[in-house]
Amino acid sequence: MSRREFSKAVKLQIIKRATPAGTLAPPWCEECGSMAFKWAIDHIDPDAMQIDKSKPLTAADGQLLCLPCHAEKTKADVADIAKAKRVEAAHLGAKAATPRGFAKVSKEKPPLRVASGVPEIMRRFQ
Repeated sequence: MSRREFSKAVKLQIIKRATPAGTLAPPWCEECGSMAFKWAIDHIDPDAMQIDKSKPLTAADGQLLCLPCHAEKTKADVADIAKAKRVEAAHLGAKAATPRGFAKVSKEKPPLRVASGVPEIMRRFQ
């Protein structure tokens, strides 16, 4: 299922919540508290981690973040989502994918066989 987006009305509620009342100042980051000249509206709990996606999104489900806080939170969310998928796959009994492509070739050279004091390669070309 695709990711759910906030409606325009919900986005406006989140922006109003993060903007100081009665001012024309930019909104404040709800994570670090700094002025957010460039910002993003983000899910508090990652949408991919939600089980029941039939419930409509509200302003309580989102937060306004400055871009550095959003990047940090997204990085953590991606790792959490990947781990949840691995745990779910292991629980369901899915096996790891078999490696594709050619088999790895050993870079070690085979030892020279020496019989009667002369290496085999030298005996071939004598």
